[in-house]
Amino acid sequence: MDPEFRAVLSYRLMFWTGICDVSQLIMFLLAGIMAMLQSAFFHHYINKVIYIVALIIFVVSWAVKLTPYTGYLFKPSTLNWGYDENGIQILSRISYYFSNYTTLFYVGCCITVYSIIAARIVVVRREPLKWTEVVLTLQQFLVASVFFLAFLYWYYVDTGLEPTILTNFIGDLIWITTVGLNPLIYLFVNKRLRKSLRRITRPKQTTTAVGGLNTLNTAG
Repeated sequence: MDPEFRAVLSYRLMFWTGICDVSQLIMFLLAGIMAMLQSAFFHHYINKVIYIVALIIFVVSWAVKLTPYTGYLFKPSTLNWGYDENGIQILSRISYYFSNYTTLFYVGCCITVYSIIAARIVVVRREPLKWTEVVLTLQQFLVASVFFLAFLYWYYVDTGLEPTILTNFIGDLIWITTVGLNPLIYLFVNKRLRKSLRRITRPKQTTTAVGGLNTLNTAG
């Protein structure tokens, strides 16, 4: 952490929020790798391609930003990170366009896959849908919609606005809301998950040992 910003509370909060965010992404990364290596998923090549694209976006983008040649700096006036506007940074431009267009490709793949699934379920399939299939389809549709709307703001609306503390606050709020909505959507749609959560959070009932009483009754 930069010494001149250590006394600023907002910067300290942003710094540790970033640390927690990176830790969360590492968990997602490990979960994705475990899903890819399962033998039951080897034939799902589309899922592998989408995951590899997402991994490349994350690794390459941050690897480039961590180099001293990108001019990726913290701006105290707007409380956000951005590229240095005073110099021509080739890697900065490469990272910017690479991140935008590869993320757009990733979102396009997700839309295509979900469209194919929806068409197969609604058009091709003749028998009625089971309730579990309806729930899973609705769940994935809501999650994908929330992510897509957030993506539209970050990459197309936010980039066209004047960089101020308010616009950056809205962008951070959308990010926090998106992360928080995902588990809420799963809980709202998935009844089995709600039951499991209630069993975990419900206090366990204590039972009284009656072994001695049973022994006395047997002896009598």
